[in-house]
Order: sequence, then structure tokens, then C-alpha cells
Amino acid sequence: MSFKSDVAYEEWAHEVYQVPFLERKGVTFLERYEPFHKFGDYRILWHDKEYNVEFKVERLPRENLALEHWSDKGNNPGWMMKSEADLLIYLVGGNSKKPRNIIMKMPKLRKWFADTVYDNPKFRGRIREPDSNEWQDNQTEFYAIPIEMLEQEGLWLKSWILKPKGKGPGPS
Repeated sequence: MSFKSDVAYEEWAHEVYQVPFLERKGVTFLERYEPFHKFGDYRILWHDKEYNVEFKVERLPRENLALEHWSDKGNNPGWMMKSEADLLIYLVGGNSKKPRNIIMKMPKLRKWFADTVYDNPKFRGRIREPDSNEWQDNQTEFYAIPIEMLEQEGLWLKSWILKPKGKGPGPS
């Protein structure tokens, strides 16, 4: 299976991994927001409480999460800076045999990012350029933060290994 863009892959991974898994965990998807909505991607109901959720997908199993600080789409702050979502659900390793969702509280993560990462010489922002195969059609600045550090800082709510619905793992 191959995809023309990151967006197409993210949609596939979201439908195959994230939605069915979260529904099995008792999540009800109440509303899907328009792209680039300030409250994230969805409004969900989980444990009798409503949350606005930002979903992110990383195809390969990685030791870091890419937290976007800036995007040239409208010369805007990246989702890490502008999203007002309550939760971040980050799928890591969608192409691997053991993909997992990492769930974090966005306000706590955003505050930690602003206080600890941004403008700290220990961390270096990286630029991701648009590429010719259309996987990424815009330029962004992101910070690669070790997953282990996020866990040690107490920023996780949950981390679950996922089983795909239907075909999986995804394309390389």
C-alpha cells in the first residue's frame, strides 16, 4: 500500500489504528473539526468527560516525537503553539509491528515545551522542507523530543500498543 502524501497516510493510520482502538477503550467520537481548527481534530467523550483532541501520526518507530513550533502555512505558529486541544494522541510507528498511541494533556505539554524546550540551547529546532514526492507540502520547524524524556517528565496519561483493524502495518 502506498500513499501520495502525509495527509493520506495520516487519514489511513487514523482510521485503521486510532479510531477503532479508542472506541474499544470507551471513546465516543462526537464531532470532527475542520482542518487546522484551534481545538484540534475531534471532540470526543471519554470516561463521561468531553475533550478536544489533536491527533498526530509518525509512520516509523522513532525515539522522538516531532513537536511543531512553526509552519509556513499562513506563516503561523505550529500546532504545538496554537492548538487549544485538551489531549494530544500521537500514533508512533504506524508502519511497525508494534505501533502505539501516546496520550498527553496538551496544556501541560505546551507549558513544559514553552518553559523547558523553546529557546533552550540544549534543544535545537529543525526545519522540515517540502519535498518533491508531496509527502510534506509545507515547511515547518519542529523539535524532536525524546519519548523517554516526555515519560520521565510525567507528561503521559497513557501509552498503548495497538493492533490494526484490517490491513496493517502500513506502507514503508
